[in-house]
Amino acid sequence: MISDRFSVSRRNTLRLLAGGAAAGLAAGLPASPAGAAARVWSVTGRGATSLKPFDDTLKRFMQARTIPHASLAVVRKGKLVLARGYNWTADTSFAAGPTSLFRVASLSKPITAAAVLKLAQDGKLSLSAKVAPLLRLSTAADPRLAAVTVTHLLQHLGGWDSEVSGDPMFRDRVIAAALGVPLPITQAQIIAHTSGLKLDHAPGTTYAYSNYGYVLLQKIIERVSGVSYASYVQSKVLTPLKIKRMALGRTAKSLRKSGEAPYFSQYTGKSVIDTSNSVLPFPYGGFNLGN
Repeated sequence: MISDRFSVSRRNTLRLLAGGAAAGLAAGLPASPAGAAARVWSVTGRGATSLKPFDDTLKRFMQARTIPHASLAVVRKGKLVLARGYNWTADTSFAAGPTSLFRVASLSKPITAAAVLKLAQDGKLSLSAKVAPLLRLSTAADPRLAAVTVTHLLQHLGGWDSEVSGDPMFRDRVIAAALGVPLPITQAQIIAHTSGLKLDHAPGTTYAYSNYGYVLLQKIIERVSGVSYASYVQSKVLTPLKIKRMALGRTAKSLRKSGEAPYFSQYTGKSVIDTSNSVLPFPYGGFNLGN
């Protein structure tokens, strides 16, 4: 997803910032960054002298990691007290503002969890429901899959462990080759392939952070609600909170939303979003953000 009020990093991007802050970062370490001497600071939005430590902390964070664009929001006692965009770059083609859109990466997971709990609250889904029959998954490869519940998926206890067998969400080429299908692979193909493998742990016994488990939760939301994941989340989670601009992120650079920050990385990879084998910046095709 992309949003103007959440961090784009996976888990601990702004541990050093005080509680109550949310940030968006155009992740740094560009392949060919401009020299520090060529970079200039521009800061947009309203600040306050008493909140200058937030400005200083985020600037230090950006400089240490060569991050060109960021945004930061600080809320205290339910009131927005700071909303600013930060730019440290020689390139003026984009300037982050307080409402710029940033990828939120794995912070999409709490939103997915809220959608699942809304279904449970409305009596449409039991958290103890078994996942395999809900999604019509075969348990032939590992009968233990039959024991995986919705709660297991929510709590990363489903039995998949990327440290043991790799993360299915980043094994596009392996899965495509195994199934004999072209890139890009679909979520359905990822699920079909992974369901044909043994679990790494018995369900409910071992915590292992799982991107794949949350793809299954997406499919459960769609199966139970009868509408797309995006539609259900927008109507049942975001709209009641008056959140209107959050949207599903897209992989290709050409599909960047208006007002969305550009992303930078020192890493590249062969495209997993087409069959070209072209080498792309990792944020724009080295992995499949859509999946």
